[in-house]
Amino acid sequence: MRIIDIKNKIIDFVRDEREARRVIELLKKNQSEMHICDLDLVLLLVSLGAFQFISNKQFDLLCDSEFAQYLAPKTFSKDAVDFDDEKRINEIREEIAYTLKKQILSNEAIAVIDNHELIGNVNIDALIANQATFINLQNNISIEARTSGIYSFALSQVDYRILYDVTLKNNADVSIKNLVLKITSTPNYVTFGEINIRLLQPHQPIMISDFVVTPQIDELLKLNEKQIGTLNFTLYDGETEIAKLSSEMIYYSYDTWVERLIPGSTALFVMPNEDSVKNIVRLTAQTLQKETGKASLDDYQSGDKNLVN
Repeated sequence: MRIIDIKNKIIDFVRDEREARRVIELLKKNQSEMHICDLDLVLLLVSLGAFQFISNKQFDLLCDSEFAQYLAPKTFSKDAVDFDDEKRINEIREEIAYTLKKQILSNEAIAVIDNHELIGNVNIDALIANQATFINLQNNISIEARTSGIYSFALSQVDYRILYDVTLKNNADVSIKNLVLKITSTPNYVTFGEINIRLLQPHQPIMISDFVVTPQIDELLKLNEKQIGTLNFTLYDGETEIAKLSSEMIYYSYDTWVERLIPGSTALFVMPNEDSVKNIVRLTAQTLQKETGKASLDDYQSGDKNLVN
Protein backbone atom coordinates (compact mmCIF):
# COMPACT_ATOMS: atom_id res chain seq x y z
CA MET A 1 0.00 0.00 0.00
CA ARG A 2 1.28 3.46 -0.95
CA ILE A 3 0.95 6.77 0.85
CA ILE A 4 -1.34 8.00 -1.94
CA ASP A 5 -3.76 5.11 -1.34
CA ILE A 6 -4.32 6.10 2.30
CA LYS A 7 -4.39 9.77 1.40
CA ASN A 8 -7.15 9.30 -1.17
CA LYS A 9 -9.32 7.26 1.20
CA ILE A 10 -9.05 9.94 3.86
CA ILE A 11 -9.85 12.72 1.37
CA ASP A 12 -12.85 10.81 0.05
CA PHE A 13 -14.20 10.30 3.57
CA VAL A 14 -13.79 13.64 5.33
CA ARG A 15 -16.31 16.41 4.69
CA ASP A 16 -14.57 19.29 6.41
CA GLU A 17 -11.40 20.34 8.19
CA ARG A 18 -12.75 19.24 11.56
CA GLU A 19 -13.23 15.65 10.41
CA ALA A 20 -9.84 15.65 8.71
CA ARG A 21 -8.24 16.76 11.96
CA ARG A 22 -10.02 13.98 13.86
CA VAL A 23 -8.80 11.30 11.42
CA ILE A 24 -5.23 12.57 11.69
CA GLU A 25 -5.46 12.57 15.49
CA LEU A 26 -6.68 8.96 15.35
CA LEU A 27 -3.81 8.00 13.05
CA LYS A 28 -1.30 9.38 15.53
CA LYS A 29 -3.09 7.88 18.53
CA ASN A 30 -3.39 4.41 16.99
CA GLN A 31 -0.02 4.34 15.24
CA SER A 32 1.25 1.28 17.11
CA GLU A 33 -1.99 -0.71 16.78
CA MET A 34 -2.09 0.03 13.05
CA HIS A 35 1.58 -0.97 12.65
CA ILE A 36 2.62 2.33 11.08
CA CYS A 37 6.33 2.99 11.44
CA ASP A 38 7.52 6.46 12.43
CA LEU A 39 8.84 7.41 9.00
CA ASP A 40 5.67 6.26 7.22
CA LEU A 41 3.53 8.31 9.60
CA VAL A 42 5.50 11.52 9.11
CA LEU A 43 5.44 11.04 5.32
CA LEU A 44 1.68 10.58 5.49
CA LEU A 45 1.37 13.79 7.50
CA VAL A 46 3.48 15.63 4.91
CA SER A 47 1.38 14.24 2.07
CA LEU A 48 -1.84 15.35 3.79
CA GLY A 49 -0.43 18.81 4.41
CA ALA A 50 -0.85 18.25 8.17
CA PHE A 51 2.48 19.85 9.02
CA GLN A 52 1.24 21.18 12.39
CA PHE A 53 0.90 17.59 13.61
CA ILE A 54 4.57 16.77 13.03
CA SER A 55 6.46 16.49 16.31
CA ASN A 56 10.08 17.53 16.80
CA LYS A 57 11.11 13.88 16.87
CA GLN A 58 9.30 13.18 13.61
CA PHE A 59 10.87 16.27 12.03
CA ASP A 60 14.33 15.01 12.98
CA LEU A 61 13.50 11.65 11.40
CA LEU A 62 12.37 13.33 8.20
CA CYS A 63 15.54 15.43 7.99
CA ASP A 64 17.71 12.29 8.38
CA SER A 65 15.79 10.29 5.77
CA GLU A 66 16.35 9.84 2.03
CA PHE A 67 13.37 12.15 1.45
CA ALA A 68 15.30 15.17 2.76
CA GLN A 69 16.84 15.73 -0.67
CA TYR A 70 13.37 16.32 -2.15
CA LEU A 71 12.30 18.67 0.62
CA ALA A 72 15.56 20.67 0.60
CA PRO A 73 16.50 20.70 -3.10
CA LYS A 74 18.42 23.99 -2.95
CA THR A 75 20.76 22.78 -0.25
CA PHE A 76 21.28 19.42 -1.95
CA SER A 77 22.00 21.06 -5.30
CA LYS A 78 25.19 22.50 -3.83
CA ASP A 79 28.38 20.54 -3.35
CA ALA A 80 28.11 16.96 -2.11
CA VAL A 81 26.69 16.88 1.35
CA ASP A 82 28.93 15.78 4.15
CA PHE A 83 26.59 14.71 6.93
CA ASP A 84 29.38 15.36 9.43
CA ASP A 85 29.24 18.99 8.41
CA GLU A 86 27.06 20.58 11.11
CA LYS A 87 26.55 23.77 9.12
CA ARG A 88 25.25 21.91 6.08
CA ILE A 89 22.96 19.75 8.23
CA ASN A 90 21.49 22.89 9.78
CA GLU A 91 20.93 24.32 6.29
CA ILE A 92 19.01 21.19 5.34
CA ARG A 93 16.85 21.41 8.45
CA GLU A 94 16.15 25.11 7.90
CA GLU A 95 15.13 24.56 4.27
CA ILE A 96 12.85 21.64 5.14
CA ALA A 97 11.26 23.66 7.95
CA TYR A 98 10.69 26.58 5.55
CA THR A 99 9.28 24.27 2.86
CA LEU A 100 6.77 22.73 5.25
CA LYS A 101 5.79 26.03 6.87
CA LYS A 102 5.16 27.73 3.52
CA GLN A 103 3.68 24.56 1.99
CA ILE A 104 5.86 24.85 -1.11
CA LEU A 105 6.65 21.21 -1.81
CA SER A 106 7.80 20.61 -5.36
CA ASN A 107 5.82 18.31 -7.65
CA GLU A 108 8.74 15.89 -7.54
CA ALA A 109 8.68 15.81 -3.73
CA ILE A 110 4.93 15.19 -3.68
CA ALA A 111 5.20 12.42 -6.25
CA VAL A 112 8.06 10.65 -4.45
CA ILE A 113 6.32 10.79 -1.08
CA ASP A 114 2.89 9.79 -2.45
CA ASN A 115 4.33 6.75 -4.20
CA HIS A 116 6.27 5.55 -1.18
CA GLU A 117 5.33 1.99 -0.22
CA LEU A 118 4.42 1.61 3.43
CA ILE A 119 6.27 -1.05 5.37
CA GLY A 120 3.12 -2.56 6.86
CA ASN A 121 -0.42 -3.12 5.61
CA VAL A 122 -2.40 -0.30 7.21
CA ASN A 123 -6.10 -0.99 7.76
CA ILE A 124 -7.29 2.54 7.08
CA ASP A 125 -10.82 1.29 6.34
CA ALA A 126 -11.31 0.23 9.97
CA LEU A 127 -10.11 3.62 11.18
CA ILE A 128 -12.51 5.43 8.88
CA ALA A 129 -15.37 3.18 9.97
CA ASN A 130 -14.63 4.06 13.62
CA GLN A 131 -14.56 7.74 12.70
CA ALA A 132 -17.94 7.41 10.98
CA THR A 133 -19.35 5.99 14.21
CA PHE A 134 -17.79 8.85 16.14
CA ILE A 135 -19.32 11.46 13.81
CA ASN A 136 -22.74 9.88 14.27
CA LEU A 137 -22.23 10.04 18.02
CA GLN A 138 -20.99 13.62 17.84
CA ASN A 139 -24.12 14.68 15.95
CA ASN A 140 -26.32 13.20 18.68
CA ILE A 141 -24.82 14.89 21.74
CA SER A 142 -26.41 18.12 22.91
CA ILE A 143 -25.83 20.68 25.66
CA GLU A 144 -28.48 22.87 27.27
CA ALA A 145 -27.70 25.56 29.83
CA ARG A 146 -29.72 27.92 32.02
CA THR A 147 -27.79 31.07 32.85
CA SER A 148 -28.66 34.33 34.54
CA GLY A 149 -27.91 36.17 31.32
CA ILE A 150 -26.22 39.01 33.18
CA TYR A 151 -23.25 39.53 35.49
CA SER A 152 -21.20 42.35 37.03
CA PHE A 153 -18.75 43.16 39.78
CA ALA A 154 -21.59 43.97 42.16
CA LEU A 155 -23.32 40.65 41.47
CA SER A 156 -20.06 38.80 42.06
CA GLN A 157 -20.01 40.10 45.64
CA VAL A 158 -23.26 38.42 46.70
CA ASP A 159 -24.85 34.99 46.47
CA TYR A 160 -25.85 35.41 42.85
CA ARG A 161 -25.76 32.51 40.39
CA ILE A 162 -24.43 33.28 36.94
CA LEU A 163 -25.16 29.66 35.97
CA TYR A 164 -28.09 27.61 37.24
CA ASP A 165 -27.63 24.24 35.54
CA VAL A 166 -26.31 22.40 32.48
CA THR A 167 -28.05 19.41 30.90
CA LEU A 168 -26.20 16.90 28.71
CA LYS A 169 -28.17 14.64 26.37
CA ASN A 170 -26.95 11.57 24.51
CA ASN A 171 -29.40 10.69 21.72
CA ALA A 172 -27.14 8.04 20.23
CA ASP A 173 -27.46 4.33 20.99
CA VAL A 174 -24.09 3.88 22.68
CA SER A 175 -22.72 5.05 26.02
CA ILE A 176 -19.77 7.42 26.29
CA LYS A 177 -17.30 7.30 29.17
CA ASN A 178 -14.85 9.70 30.76
CA LEU A 179 -15.95 13.02 29.27
CA VAL A 180 -14.90 16.49 30.42
CA LEU A 181 -17.13 19.57 30.37
CA LYS A 182 -15.24 22.85 30.14
CA ILE A 183 -16.98 26.17 30.72
CA THR A 184 -15.39 29.48 29.78
CA SER A 185 -16.41 33.12 29.62
CA THR A 186 -15.78 35.47 26.70
CA PRO A 187 -14.38 37.93 27.68
CA ASN A 188 -12.65 36.26 30.59
CA TYR A 189 -14.70 37.76 33.43
CA VAL A 190 -15.43 34.44 35.15
CA THR A 191 -13.63 31.09 35.31
CA PHE A 192 -15.13 27.68 36.03
CA GLY A 193 -13.70 24.40 37.25
CA GLU A 194 -13.68 21.49 34.81
CA ILE A 195 -16.39 18.87 35.32
CA ASN A 196 -15.67 15.17 34.78
CA ILE A 197 -18.51 13.07 33.37
CA ARG A 198 -17.88 9.42 34.19
CA LEU A 199 -20.69 8.03 32.03
CA LEU A 200 -23.23 9.52 29.61
CA GLN A 201 -25.75 6.81 28.81
CA PRO A 202 -28.06 6.74 25.78
CA HIS A 203 -31.31 8.70 26.15
CA GLN A 204 -30.65 9.47 29.84
CA PRO A 205 -29.98 13.21 30.24
CA ILE A 206 -27.87 14.29 33.19
CA MET A 207 -28.21 17.68 34.88
CA ILE A 208 -25.29 19.45 36.54
CA SER A 209 -26.00 22.23 39.03
CA ASP A 210 -22.86 22.34 41.18
CA PHE A 211 -20.15 24.59 39.73
CA VAL A 212 -16.86 26.03 40.96
CA VAL A 213 -17.12 29.68 39.91
CA THR A 214 -14.34 32.23 40.31
CA PRO A 215 -15.10 35.86 39.36
CA GLN A 216 -12.17 37.72 37.83
CA ILE A 217 -12.51 40.73 40.09
CA ASP A 218 -9.80 42.88 38.51
CA GLU A 219 -11.33 42.46 35.06
CA LEU A 220 -14.88 43.13 36.29
CA LEU A 221 -13.72 46.31 38.02
CA LYS A 222 -12.28 47.58 34.73
CA LEU A 223 -15.70 47.48 33.08
CA ASN A 224 -17.08 51.00 32.79
CA GLU A 225 -19.82 50.22 30.28
CA LYS A 226 -22.07 47.33 29.31
CA GLN A 227 -20.43 44.59 27.23
CA ILE A 228 -21.97 41.66 25.37
CA GLY A 229 -20.20 38.34 25.82
CA THR A 230 -20.86 34.61 26.06
CA LEU A 231 -20.61 31.62 28.33
CA ASN A 232 -19.10 28.76 26.34
CA PHE A 233 -19.78 25.09 27.10
CA THR A 234 -17.60 22.45 25.44
CA LEU A 235 -17.77 18.70 25.99
CA TYR A 236 -14.59 16.74 25.31
CA ASP A 237 -13.85 13.09 24.71
CA GLY A 238 -10.13 13.06 25.40
CA GLU A 239 -8.81 16.00 23.40
CA THR A 240 -11.65 15.87 20.89
CA GLU A 241 -14.59 18.26 21.06
CA ILE A 242 -17.88 16.39 20.69
CA ALA A 243 -20.44 19.07 21.58
CA LYS A 244 -20.50 22.78 22.28
CA LEU A 245 -22.89 25.59 23.15
CA SER A 246 -22.54 29.35 23.54
CA SER A 247 -25.02 31.37 25.59
CA GLU A 248 -25.12 35.17 25.37
CA MET A 249 -24.26 37.16 28.50
CA ILE A 250 -24.47 40.84 29.32
CA TYR A 251 -21.63 42.03 31.53
CA TYR A 252 -22.50 45.33 33.21
CA SER A 253 -20.14 48.01 34.43
CA TYR A 254 -18.93 47.82 38.01
CA ASP A 255 -21.29 50.63 39.09
CA THR A 256 -24.48 49.51 37.32
CA TRP A 257 -27.45 49.63 39.70
CA VAL A 258 -28.89 46.14 40.41
CA GLU A 259 -31.59 47.02 42.93
CA ARG A 260 -34.26 45.23 40.86
CA LEU A 261 -32.23 42.00 41.08
CA ILE A 262 -31.08 42.25 44.68
CA PRO A 263 -33.32 44.47 46.84
CA GLY A 264 -31.42 46.41 49.49
CA SER A 265 -28.16 46.21 47.57
CA THR A 266 -27.11 49.83 48.06
CA ALA A 267 -24.11 48.81 50.18
CA LEU A 268 -22.60 47.05 47.16
CA PHE A 269 -22.01 50.44 45.60
CA VAL A 270 -20.35 52.17 48.53
CA MET A 271 -16.88 52.72 47.15
CA PRO A 272 -14.68 54.43 49.80
CA ASN A 273 -12.38 56.02 47.25
CA GLU A 274 -15.11 57.45 45.03
CA ASP A 275 -15.20 61.27 44.92
CA SER A 276 -18.92 61.34 45.74
CA VAL A 277 -18.34 59.34 48.93
CA LYS A 278 -15.45 61.58 49.92
CA ASN A 279 -17.72 64.60 49.46
CA ILE A 280 -20.39 63.09 51.72
CA VAL A 281 -17.77 62.36 54.40
CA ARG A 282 -16.52 65.96 54.17
CA LEU A 283 -20.03 67.43 54.52
CA THR A 284 -20.83 65.09 57.40
CA ALA A 285 -17.66 66.13 59.21
CA GLN A 286 -18.60 69.80 58.81
CA THR A 287 -22.07 69.20 60.26
CA LEU A 288 -20.60 67.19 63.13
CA GLN A 289 -18.12 69.94 63.91
CA LYS A 290 -20.90 72.53 63.99
CA GLU A 291 -23.24 70.53 66.24
CA THR A 292 -20.79 68.78 68.59
CA GLY A 293 -17.55 70.66 68.31
CA LYS A 294 -15.84 67.51 67.03
CA ALA A 295 -15.34 66.66 63.36
CA SER A 296 -13.98 63.15 63.88
CA LEU A 297 -16.06 60.29 62.44
CA ASP A 298 -15.11 57.71 65.06
CA ASP A 299 -18.19 55.48 64.79
CA TYR A 300 -18.96 54.08 68.28
CA GLN A 301 -15.47 54.50 69.69
CA SER A 302 -16.26 57.68 71.63
CA GLY A 303 -19.15 56.09 73.49
CA ASP A 304 -21.16 59.26 72.86
CA LYS A 305 -24.58 58.39 71.44
CA ASN A 306 -25.04 61.95 70.22
CA LEU A 307 -22.00 61.60 67.96
CA VAL A 308 -23.31 58.29 66.64
CA ASN A 309 -26.75 59.73 65.92
